[in-house]
Amino acid sequence: MPPPYGDDDAEASEAKSGDRFTEALELEHVIGFTGKHASTLRCHPTLDNVVLFGMGCNVVVQKADEEQEFLYGHDEEITALDVSSTGAFAATGQNGSSSNPNRDAVVIIWNLDTKRDVYQFYGIRGSVTSVAFSPDELFVVATGSDGSFYVWDMQTGEVVAKLLKCPSPYTSIEWNSVPSNNSRPEYQLLCTMGKKVLVHRFSYSIAMSQYKMVVEAFKMPAGLIRKYTCSALTKPADATTPQNLILGTSIGELHVYQVNTEVYRASMRLCSGGITAMCRGPDGIYIGGGDGTLRRMVGAQASWEEADSVQLNGSVTSLSFQSSGGTIRAGTNDGKIYTIASGEEGMVIGTVIQSEIDSVIAVSFSSKSSERFATMTQSGIVRTWNLGDYAATMQTKSFSRDRGTCMVYDSGVDQIITGWSSGCVRAFSDATGELLWEIPRAHKGAVRSVASTPLFYATGGEQGTLRLWSRSSRMMLAEFSDHKRAVTSIVGDVSAEHLLHSCGQDKAVFTYDLKRERRIMGHYVTGGGYFNALSQRRNGEFELVTASTDGSIVVWDPEIADAVGEIQDSNQIKINCVAVSPKTGKYVAVCTEDMQIKVWQFASPRSVEVKLVAIGVGHSGAVNALAWTPDEKQIVSAGSDSCLCVWSWFHDDDE
Repeated sequence: MPPPYGDDDAEASEAKSGDRFTEALELEHVIGFTGKHASTLRCHPTLDNVVLFGMGCNVVVQKADEEQEFLYGHDEEITALDVSSTGAFAATGQNGSSSNPNRDAVVIIWNLDTKRDVYQFYGIRGSVTSVAFSPDELFVVATGSDGSFYVWDMQTGEVVAKLLKCPSPYTSIEWNSVPSNNSRPEYQLLCTMGKKVLVHRFSYSIAMSQYKMVVEAFKMPAGLIRKYTCSALTKPADATTPQNLILGTSIGELHVYQVNTEVYRASMRLCSGGITAMCRGPDGIYIGGGDGTLRRMVGAQASWEEADSVQLNGSVTSLSFQSSGGTIRAGTNDGKIYTIASGEEGMVIGTVIQSEIDSVIAVSFSSKSSERFATMTQSGIVRTWNLGDYAATMQTKSFSRDRGTCMVYDSGVDQIITGWSSGCVRAFSDATGELLWEIPRAHKGAVRSVASTPLFYATGGEQGTLRLWSRSSRMMLAEFSDHKRAVTSIVGDVSAEHLLHSCGQDKAVFTYDLKRERRIMGHYVTGGGYFNALSQRRNGEFELVTASTDGSIVVWDPEIADAVGEIQDSNQIKINCVAVSPKTGKYVAVCTEDMQIKVWQFASPRSVEVKLVAIGVGHSGAVNALAWTPDEKQIVSAGSDSCLCVWSWFHDDDE
């Protein structure tokens, strides 16, 4: 095998930090909101129809016209988010960093005007469970899954109060300003921790020349033991009206406490599945349930009643009031973001944004359009998407106990061809999601790869068989058993319809002549990882490009047994997908287990030498699949974080 190309440490270092690498591949849009973490969707308090949410390791700032901006700084999934009262700042927290030996989970404070970080706060381990600004933006509090509680000064960045190793993580926090005896502001932090309701009195000590915090428990009725999940604080109409702390419980009860006396006042059962989200609006308290109900509650003290309600799909995990637009934004664990108007006619559902909620294992474009593509999740949901508005246009049903394994977009007949863990092959309409046909037992064991050519359908099985099927009758026409282990990828030759290429876990690449129904070429490697993906150039000698689990990318001439080139990534991270650019064949894009997208460029149409030209980081989990648009202007990547990232490709071919 010839020496590797593109394995230059200096170039790799520049690729991670240099502008010439980041400018070529720009994150344009993120399709995704899992609703997995509570309160990771927030409306901007002053800008109409602007929302912030976490998706992958991105903080997304989305406007009404679907335009997005991104706040970059996290290296793991975002788990907590808040926006300050004036909209000047955002605070975000994440899961513990896998690159940090202590698993520290950073809290980042962002200036929303400049889109740059102001502070990065450390100390929490495990994951950040909540963040909240004080009403005057002078302080920010964050809590962690490790039972930690930190308050930082927004003017100096210093820790002004902390609690470590609390008995259990905090589940909700409400800042409440109280009259002060000196020039420094004072606060109550009204918190829940499991079954406890606590007040943290946060005030400035002149004698100590610093802020101090005293923690007390609310008076609980005898026998009232509940697990609290979320909270909201009422805004009294005048100084004589007592303020209420509204709490939701895991069994769906609403509890009311009076703040000044710290005494329980009332409770009522609202929903099944627990109360999972809450926010205050000008016309009441909005309550989201685990059963998907969204209720507007009005009242005071011990007297509360439901004013109106609406049913959503999935458990409500985030609620935020858009004061400038007078609407509610609700996020659910079904991957949807709802815009809900509340008026004289009750609550009315407006726009709905759909997202994936499971690991996305495959992505494929229609060859007839650079705006239409399909995805498949591990649970077997197939969707088609439109890059014009980033909306899902079709969704299939799932099949009980059957898992999705592979997928290809058959543009010739506008069908999505899919493989399954049961050995079944199914085809769906790309417009309606209707099941059009299926081959119940295409393979013994899972179908690991599927391809559509003008002549046949081809499938690769878990046990190494490669089978050809009639496009019209779906009858099996031929079977090849050259592979000794699972066939991981199949591609039809780009220059000759009767040629077919495959690779597998047996570290072999085979070329078949379908006219003669025989294998005509075999390529093999020894040692290292197995082949995980296969693609082909559209220029030069129509070389095959394979990607391996050990991070190597090998280039093969279909007519020569030995490899003609190799790209060895110094990180040696498992590559999950490889795709040669479909229009020019100049670029090779891969996605990796360590959350990255990388693009190499061939030196010339006749050369197999390459250089690294772009690295993209936007996912918070393994990137499972990617695909170029047919016009070669964009790449869509899909990950185990349920995120679809749309990347714009700006590389100058003359570089």
